[in-house]
Amino acid sequence: MPSGLTSPRNRDAVLADLGERSAFVDRQRVGRPRRRRAARRARLRRLAGFIALTGLSLVVALAGGRWLLTTQRFAVARVEVRGASRMSPEQVMAAAAIPRGTNIFRLDTTNVIDRIEALPEVRRADVVRELPDRVVISVEERRPFTLVRHNAYYSNFDATAPTIGEMAGYLNQIISNPFEKVHVDSVDIQSTISQQARPQTITRVLSASSLAPKLKSRSLLPARRGSLVHLRVYLRPQVALGQPQAPEHAVDLTVRVPRRGILGVLTVTGGRPNLGCAFCIGEENGVPYSGLKTFDGLLSRLNAKPRHSDLVAGLRMFPGGLQASAKSSQHAVIVGGKTIRILAQ
Repeated sequence: MPSGLTSPRNRDAVLADLGERSAFVDRQRVGRPRRRRAARRARLRRLAGFIALTGLSLVVALAGGRWLLTTQRFAVARVEVRGASRMSPEQVMAAAAIPRGTNIFRLDTTNVIDRIEALPEVRRADVVRELPDRVVISVEERRPFTLVRHNAYYSNFDATAPTIGEMAGYLNQIISNPFEKVHVDSVDIQSTISQQARPQTITRVLSASSLAPKLKSRSLLPARRGSLVHLRVYLRPQVALGQPQAPEHAVDLTVRVPRRGILGVLTVTGGRPNLGCAFCIGEENGVPYSGLKTFDGLLSRLNAKPRHSDLVAGLRMFPGGLQASAKSSQHAVIVGGKTIRILAQ
């Protein structure tokens, strides 16, 4: 057979590329559409596998979740209470109201906490699931406190109106305080009277300052800002009708004049240093709870408040409203009062 001829059986022969390649077909690959189809089929197989795996995982998760929510393996069998000392664990469990056998994952811990914290003795509560079948309730109890008031004042038989008035005012401030929820179970009044005490009346007040150094009865007293005002208050115990008059006795007080203000009003009386807002717990301004941040601070302020048995001198300056005060306990109700105007220089 001539060497220039070809045959289909001659597979070693390669036809020469005698044509010229233009710029449009130069470097063009033969067989590329076939590779694209193969890559697309591979991507579709991977996507189908992912969808199948995802569906299987979802079915397993649903089946497992249904099993967790229905199996008796996770049914509540024990409820433990921690932190209760003044209450019994039974009281806390009764308020929690967790039925035995409840699935531990279906337990609404938020509602359980709300029910427990509704107890007046509980300040804070927490509920923890401990797998497989135990629930732990931790409670922080409120601290009980006792408000002690000494002296029954001048009654030999019962608590007097000033005593009840003080207690009512203090309880009102405690119950309505913004720091802690307070529940008052009871009020117990105990009185031990060792001797009869009668009210004492303010009869006269002498005053002096660095600008007017002689103690004398005044309605207007000049004084330097930042200096001391000296007071001598005379008290006379009240006696029963027909009894001889009791002698006076003097009590000395000193009040420092604030460094701001021009005109001041100095009031000498029993109990509160001013005649307004008898039970307001303020920081020298009569505003309830001003300057307080904690419940303990409120109790401390209450215990330090002047009482009806205290002789109090209160000075309020204008303008500015700055205040200063001094007190002396007399173990008897102080009645009456005197007012002196202060001219600050």
